[in-house]
Order: sequence, then structure tokens, then C-alpha cells
Amino acid sequence: MTTAQELGTIERISPRTIWRDEARDFTPWLAENISLLGDALGLKLDCRKREAAVGIYSLDILAHDTERDLPVAIENQLGITDHSHLGQVLTYASGYDASVIVWVAGVFRDEHRRALDLLNRRTDDNTEFYGVEVEVLKIDNSRKCVNFRLVAIPRKWRNPKRMSRGSGGARHDVRYRQFYQGLVERLHEETPGFSDRSIEKVDTTHFCSLAPAGTNVRYGASFGNFAGYRVWVQLSIRSGNRDWDKRLFSQLEKHRDEIEDEIGESLVWRADHFRRQSGIMVPRNGSIDDDEETLEEIRDWMVDRLLKFKEVFGPRLAELVD
Repeated sequence: MTTAQELGTIERISPRTIWRDEARDFTPWLAENISLLGDALGLKLDCRKREAAVGIYSLDILAHDTERDLPVAIENQLGITDHSHLGQVLTYASGYDASVIVWVAGVFRDEHRRALDLLNRRTDDNTEFYGVEVEVLKIDNSRKCVNFRLVAIPRKWRNPKRMSRGSGGARHDVRYRQFYQGLVERLHEETPGFSDRSIEKVDTTHFCSLAPAGTNVRYGASFGNFAGYRVWVQLSIRSGNRDWDKRLFSQLEKHRDEIEDEIGESLVWRADHFRRQSGIMVPRNGSIDDDEETLEEIRDWMVDRLLKFKEVFGPRLAELVD
């Protein structure tokens, strides 16, 4: 039987310990190993030229998508993304009329990831923007390896024929992030009740924790297979004190009929369910792998139910929760 002592520990190493200089070390390595980047993107890439001239400037790598016969512009940096490189990405891509634009960096600032997401939303389907973080990993004393982690992808990027076998996790990470970011933006636009300060967590998991409903109580939205459904809006109660959680849940459940009448539909009531938290939920069918039209419908549904939850539960929680 495998024990915890037999498992290794993954260590992340600074890329600069492998490539000290972007132009002299990293760009040549990336050009020679461009198939690794292509595997992460689900593309067949061929390096055509390093330091390809664009006026008085130069693109790090001019590549080609051999399956679709498309020019690919690749700009890379080892550090944290900055405005300068964002401008370079756009300038160099226009110089070669690139259909595929790839920005590789050690760490992506959230505002630069959102910029790529915006470009993917606002441009046509013939233009693709990718944001990729390069990681160097090591397990205990093993050899180091390189991992390309996708942080931004085109909205239509979901064809399994264009993905390596192991890329599904990365694809889902980005799709969750894009979906939840869109949900957060919608809530910001449509109601002051979900302001910037009310967002607790938007990450790459199946769950998005939103505005606090009170101490140890939160509104949330999630994808997850539970009770035969896969999409949820919920009120979660989790204080770390199971007795407190159960008491609050019971106080709300006493008014179940009244609450469901105000919500306008039946709810799922789960006292102290999985992960030691109580929850009141409304479900529907759906999946993060649904097409964009269906995902937009799911997002609309989540916004409507979240606002309804806040309207109905808010006053009650104000009386019950410190």
C-alpha cells in the first residue's frame, strides 16, 4: 500500500535558474523545443524564424501552425508580465498578420490575463490569443522539467482533436476562470450589492465564492455533480463550529415554505453535508464543457438566482448572524 512517506514533493523553481537571459537563453531553447509549447496549446507548431524583424523591432519567435497553415507570433519573457510586453505582442502580431498570438511569461498579472480574455471576446474567431505561464518543476531530487500552464485561451478553444491527452485539466482551469470572471463582471454591472470588495475568490476550481452574506455565511456558484445535478447557486454556512452551523441552518429551515415561496422554486436543503458545511441550494443541469451560448444562459441563470438569494436571505441573516 502506498504511504505518504513514499510520495514525492513537487518543487517550483525560478525559470531564471535555468535560463539566465531571455534573449540569449530562453528564446533559443523555446524555438528548439517549440513542440512542447505546441502540445500545451493543442497545436502543431513549426519554428520559422527567431528574432523576426518588425520594422526596427523584432518578434521573439515567428512560428507556423502547420495543420491550419496559419502564422503564429510568440513573444516571451521570464519575469512578470508588464504593459511593455503587452504592447509588443500586439505590435509584432500585426507585423506578420498573425492569426495565433502567444504570450509566454513566468507570471501573469491578472490585469494582463484579463486583457487577453478581452481580446479573445472582442476579436473574431479567426484570431486567437493565448497566455502561457512557464514553470520549472522538480520532484525531490529528480531532474527538472518544464511545464506550460495556460492562463488565457480563445473562447472557442475546446476541440479535443487539437488538445494533447493531458491538456484537459489546463483547458478546464481556463474555462472555469473565464466563466467565473464573466459572472463577477455581470454582477458588478447589474447590482451595487456585489461590488469589487464583495468578491472573495474567483479561481480555477469548480466553485466561486462571492459576496459574504454574514459572518461565516457566503453566497456562491458552482459546477459539481451532486444529487443528479451539475450547476448550483447556494448559500453556504461554514464557521468551523458544526453546532453553530446547524443552529443557523435550523433557524432558516423553520421558514422553509416562506423562503421557497419568495424564491419562486423549491430548494435543496442540506444540513452539514459534504466538507462539513451546511447549504441551501438551487440546481440546474449544465457543464463547463457546454457551448458558449449555453454557458451564457447558465451565467444569466446564476446571476438571477444569486440576486434572488441575496434579496430573500439577506434580511433574515442580518437578524440571525452577528
